[in-house]
Amino acid sequence: NYDYHVFDKVGIGTTTVGTQFTLEVDSGNNYTSARFNSVSASGPLLTFQSSGTDIGYLGSGKNLHSATGTASSLSIRSQGDLGFAAGGSTERLRISGVGSVGVGTAAPRAAVDLWDAGAVTKRFAILPKLTTTQRGNLVSVQTGSIIYNTTTNKFQGYNGSWVDLH
Repeated sequence: NYDYHVFDKVGIGTTTVGTQFTLEVDSGNNYTSARFNSVSASGPLLTFQSSGTDIGYLGSGKNLHSATGTASSLSIRSQGDLGFAAGGSTERLRISGVGSVGVGTAAPRAAVDLWDAGAVTKRFAILPKLTTTQRGNLVSVQTGSIIYNTTTNKFQGYNGSWVDLH
């Protein structure tokens, strides 16, 4: 293999360096692999930066959320929102910096915000199941929120106050 450096570009395993860092591995198998190994007890950590500022990390859970993660778990952490694209460059899922999850929306407005503009009749969601006491402890309830109340065994909606849905 070759190590190659041209005008602030580094190539490993290649003499054709097209980006700042190019890694080409041919293991002789039907797949390409690269390994990032850490001998640290905390496990591996890769840092991603934009203009010198950390924007995200990939590594062990122990490095990224030490209270609950372990050295053998793989975790992703973003300093802001974390987006996922599928089927091309269209974002399909977003986890906001405050923990809200948006499916089909880049701006989740609730803990879980499902939006599927073209296939509304093809999908369903399982609603939160709460007791009346748990429902009373909710904060910042959005108009249009729906729950299944396990105390009354009824679906309930919020429009300034909780009402049974019939």
